[in-house]
Amino acid sequence: MARKHWMVFALTATIVGGCVDDSESSSDAAAMGHNATKQIFFGDMHVHTTASFDAAAIQILHGIKNDIDAACDYARICSQLDFWGSSEHAEGMWISPVETIGDKWKKVTESVKACNALGNAVQDANGNAEFVVFQGFEWTSSGQADTVPDRWGHKNVFFANDAVPPRPVASWSLVDIPNLALKYIGDFIDELTRLDPDYANEYLEDTVFGLSSYPVCPPGAEPDGTCNLVAYEPRELWSMLNGWREEFADQGYDVLAIPHGTAWGVQAVDADWPIQLTEEQIGSDIQILAEIYSGHGNSEEWRDLSNPVRHFSDPQTVESYFMCSDAAAAITLRECQRLGGTVTDCTKEAETARDTGLVDYDKGYYASREDWGLCNQCTDCFQPAERYTPTGAIQTALALRGFEGDTPERRFIWGFIGSTDTHNGAPGDVKEVKFQADIPNRTSVFRDDPVTNPIFNPLTLGRDRVEGERLASYLYPGGLAAVHAKSLSREDLWAAFKRREVYATSGPRISLWFNVSVGNHTVPMGGQLESTTDHPVLRVEAWGAPIDAPGCSESTADRFGSEILTSLCHGDCYNPQDERVGIDRIEIVRITPQVRPDESIGELIEDPWKVIENPNRDADGNPSPTMSVTVTDDTFVAGGRDALYYVRAIQVPTLAVNGSPMKDPDGNWHACTSDPDDQCLGWNEERAWSSPVYIDYR
Repeated sequence: MARKHWMVFALTATIVGGCVDDSESSSDAAAMGHNATKQIFFGDMHVHTTASFDAAAIQILHGIKNDIDAACDYARICSQLDFWGSSEHAEGMWISPVETIGDKWKKVTESVKACNALGNAVQDANGNAEFVVFQGFEWTSSGQADTVPDRWGHKNVFFANDAVPPRPVASWSLVDIPNLALKYIGDFIDELTRLDPDYANEYLEDTVFGLSSYPVCPPGAEPDGTCNLVAYEPRELWSMLNGWREEFADQGYDVLAIPHGTAWGVQAVDADWPIQLTEEQIGSDIQILAEIYSGHGNSEEWRDLSNPVRHFSDPQTVESYFMCSDAAAAITLRECQRLGGTVTDCTKEAETARDTGLVDYDKGYYASREDWGLCNQCTDCFQPAERYTPTGAIQTALALRGFEGDTPERRFIWGFIGSTDTHNGAPGDVKEVKFQADIPNRTSVFRDDPVTNPIFNPLTLGRDRVEGERLASYLYPGGLAAVHAKSLSREDLWAAFKRREVYATSGPRISLWFNVSVGNHTVPMGGQLESTTDHPVLRVEAWGAPIDAPGCSESTADRFGSEILTSLCHGDCYNPQDERVGIDRIEIVRITPQVRPDESIGELIEDPWKVIENPNRDADGNPSPTMSVTVTDDTFVAGGRDALYYVRAIQVPTLAVNGSPMKDPDGNWHACTSDPDDQCLGWNEERAWSSPVYIDYR
């Protein structure tokens, strides 16, 4: 049956003008602005299975083969999600020349329908389905194609119901990739073939190279499987997605696109937000949600890295942010001199290394992971992405405004979700067990000299053979999406997506409510208000996640049997207990978007604007699992400009995979390795992020 997460109330702390009064409490739903008819449902809107090339490869490395049907079973039996979304890479979803694979998009469509039928087969008295599935695809723009110099980022596209287009839309075609990059893919497949010859030869090699000869569909062409449907820029994607509205007008067609991994710089994924703030590129009617956290880390936070530490000697003496290009220069200078080079020649060579970010290992140079250290990393960010890129951060996007033409009001209005970006066909697999972090260390391709890996941007990826371990240290189990909806149905969930009444978690099922009032008007998270005379009043309610015990519950075992719990769930399911994790504090972020194009981003992002510690603690200082707070921004009217607010509900520290990237729980240097007994655990503060509420000064 659907797993309901009903609202409960706790101690309330009230803040006005920054003063804390913890004497006020409330158990009145109306006073908190909550709608008691809504429930909280948890899901994962970023799932890859064997239908995605990279997921199939990753699963071979782990000896598993989870297709979309297995993902359906995993979501309902193991992780027990309320909803999830299929988001296979569109770039590999063409009709395969391999007969047993055939039309992967059609197969995914049929599987999603079958999975929804399974979810609807068991309903509770209120008409809630057991679970819901959305079909979609990932538009995976990473700058691979020579014809696409700009970085548009990755976007997951989802459809409201069974009205889906005949083909997914890719961001590039294999014919766009240089031959040298195809050789790299071929080398990767050769390595996988040694592990599983039959599967790799059929599912990967024939598919990839069979597709490489397919031309890009000309404008207006009907995608019939003989060409690749490609949108090189978001404006082309929006045009195609909106173009199907007329065709499916009588079938309730609707579509959303969700950018993800926007601050992840390891593969040139980070988004360039200013170029997307134009009328053509913004997609304001489709791109209304953003994935703030996933297995690739946190894309939330902006940091001023415009003036990083410049050094030319020992990277490890610097604790603050420094550039990997500087580390390359330091390594090159040292190694060149070690091998007898002159100061002049070695200094010139080091300058070249700084420009390229590469070390010339062919000359016999050596570098350890300690040499590279924490370059290009945000050391004070929560679960940062590998090669953290602040220009792609969600906070950066929300602080910007488009000033093109006659519409200076153009800006991103987003709700927030979290997801796993699972590549093992396991929606909602957020148990703290290492999987993704194993991948870079399981194949030598990730550790080869970057010159032979041109599919990756050498300025953001390539260094040396310790790259795999460092990359592995910034891969996490991932997060979840939470939705406030009236019932567990595709219609009600979609309506919640559209009004942005959603939030993200870093994995735990934290319950969170957030609303803002201006005068007599109140909106929940994701809403918009206007005011020039009344100060916004913010109300937050948070409950720590239920403790998720190891193993599977007796009821799960009785219903599904021990065999599938062992084979598919590996003996571990979502297993919530009555006890909840403590909420340590609530943080509020305020952003006042640009009013002039020359305004500095750093002056507009107040993170945190307010921090409220949980006042309800036991004798040992441990906080309760519940917390409420009311905050008034008594500077809004005098400020005279638009503002947005969102909250973070932060739990007490717990152990998590890569909870302290590149360090063990004791703070010692420790890159994540492929040792199956090493779960790379570290302390972190799991959290939930509300969607913002947007207040326009007018």
